[in-house]
Amino acid sequence: MERKEKINAVIYTRYSSHNQREESIEGQLKICHEYAKQNNINVIGEYADRAMTGTNDNRPSFQKMLEDSNKRAFQAVLVYQLDRFGRNMYEIAKNEYSLKKNNVCLLSAKENINENDASNVMLKGVLMTMAEYYSVELSQKVKRGMGINAEKGLYNGGTIPIGLRVDKDHHYQIDEETAPIVRKIFEMYNDGHTIVQIKKYLETKGLKYSSCKIRTVLGNKKYIGIYTHNGKETPNVIPQIIDNELFEDIQQKLEKNKHSRSRLKTKTEYILTTKLFCGNCKTMMVRCKWNVL
Repeated sequence: MERKEKINAVIYTRYSSHNQREESIEGQLKICHEYAKQNNINVIGEYADRAMTGTNDNRPSFQKMLEDSNKRAFQAVLVYQLDRFGRNMYEIAKNEYSLKKNNVCLLSAKENINENDASNVMLKGVLMTMAEYYSVELSQKVKRGMGINAEKGLYNGGTIPIGLRVDKDHHYQIDEETAPIVRKIFEMYNDGHTIVQIKKYLETKGLKYSSCKIRTVLGNKKYIGIYTHNGKETPNVIPQIIDNELFEDIQQKLEKNKHSRSRLKTKTEYILTTKLFCGNCKTMMVRCKWNVL
């Protein structure tokens, strides 16, 4: 695409967290700047979203770029290729329309699309369809890979439970420094101490744990070697910190104490009693004036 008149443009780059790194942004910028130089385009700004999905437009720099298009300071948004702009056909079309209302066109450095050529409308539609297909296919591959990792007991990302660590091969190992804390929490609760008492005890040792976090520890099946992923449990793939019998005893005590709290008498009837649970630790919500067990 050759231009007789020079236009101002901004470059938008993005990389997702799967199989891409910071260097991906640098590579996209290099290609976009080369394209701009060859096509009489003056780059006046850059926007980048790092480790962000393209399946929706909830991306900070992307939204800032759309907002700045209202200022009419640039006439084009240049991307490495259309899948960097988005992988959802509806989102791409909606946001491209927002740009067009501000007289801003969408250009691709790797795909020969001339916005003034009617024949390229179909080409752009095909590329958008391919981008969405690739997004769905990638998502399926990632989920399948995470399922395989779970069956092998490999770390899939997220918070590593206290008492465990992840080695260089992504296997869970017992963290000898913090595993005693986990054992102490289980032992104290099994001996009849309340969550609040355990919390206060840990504070005397300089450890700050919320009641919710302590409950999460008490219910985490990773401590008996079970890896849970998408509702599927795989046993004996993680080093065991707590023995099965103690863990089961604790679960029974947690269940019993959960129901006993619902029987505490108050002067007022609360319609959500026994119905409202914490979204994180799954325990029953009670009046804030009471101490949780």
